[in-house]
Amino acid sequence: MSKNGRRAVVVDDDPLLQRLVCSLMERRGYQVRGAGSVAQARDLLAAEPAEVIILDLALGEEDGVDLLEHLSALGSKAAILPVSGFDRRVLRSAAHLGRALGLTVLEPLRKPFTSAQLGEALDAIPPELLPVAESDLAQALADDVLVVRYQPKVNLADGRVVGAEALVRWNDPRRGLIPPEQFIGLAEGGPLIHALTQRVLDQALAACAAWRGLGHEIGVSVNISARSLSDPDLPGQVEELARRHGLPPGALTLEITETVAMREVDTTMKLLTRLRLRGFALSIDDFGTGYSSLVELHRMPFSELKIDRSFVTGLDHDADAATITRAIISLGHALGLSVVAEGVEGGGVAEALREMGCDQAQGYHFDRALTAQELLGRLAATG
Repeated sequence: MSKNGRRAVVVDDDPLLQRLVCSLMERRGYQVRGAGSVAQARDLLAAEPAEVIILDLALGEEDGVDLLEHLSALGSKAAILPVSGFDRRVLRSAAHLGRALGLTVLEPLRKPFTSAQLGEALDAIPPELLPVAESDLAQALADDVLVVRYQPKVNLADGRVVGAEALVRWNDPRRGLIPPEQFIGLAEGGPLIHALTQRVLDQALAACAAWRGLGHEIGVSVNISARSLSDPDLPGQVEELARRHGLPPGALTLEITETVAMREVDTTMKLLTRLRLRGFALSIDDFGTGYSSLVELHRMPFSELKIDRSFVTGLDHDADAATITRAIISLGHALGLSVVAEGVEGGGVAEALREMGCDQAQGYHFDRALTAQELLGRLAATG
């Protein structure tokens, strides 16, 4: 059977039963490791987290509650299946305790159980309770089910849509809509980030070319991850994609968060410079949340600065937020950068930003993230 990509740990002090359960799970595609004690389980899970844990609640002189508390302290997202020969009242009590600790605890399984009963218990795990695995994301990329949505960027002076930020979405047929924070980090931890970045860039550039082909001279922004910034081939790849879609480089803005940009300054600066030399625009995203020095910011070849939403959200009623936002706008303009505010959700905030001289803004006050066709309709309606 093909691997499902999920890692599992079987915690049981009965070596024979542990091997049998591990064997069954391997046949179902799991990558399984066995532990005979709480200490062994801790070591295994410290080395590599698991998506599924089969936990015997009675481990010789130990009990599974110690491991439940340890998993809770780790913030584990694993689906935990408690098993034991104790009566169902004890099993239910242990499951309730685990859930009270914030863990995902499944309906317990009483020993002795058959391989069929264990298989049914594993099959009954709701997909939404399982963390997204790398194999899930790889399959989503292969099936082309990841889609891109576009949040308009509006010129605050006249309300015109002047660009759009590309935002990737994953609507899984089993889990429903999976938030980006649940899979972007997963992609960044392995080789899939390169395929994901290429997919988003390709779709975003195709959409932008379509808008421009109908007379709407707007640009598109795409977020670039830390791993992509370490790829020396990125500038050439982006240039080739833009050429393939018949777009001038200036139509694309690559967004890099402040934290990522300042992580390895020399490496980042070299790659960003190469991108700017090819004509692409660069935006420093989530500005105000990192630790960039003004010297480094001045040296980096950014063309745009985006104010983090944590300052923007409350600036119409929070004097400190307003002071910081005004200072960031002044700093950006002093450095010759266009300034964009994100997370604008109300008219009062939009008006305050306009009075402060902010150039552009995006957020629910103007529009949610739209399909490429919906954004085209928005452009047609506003001219």
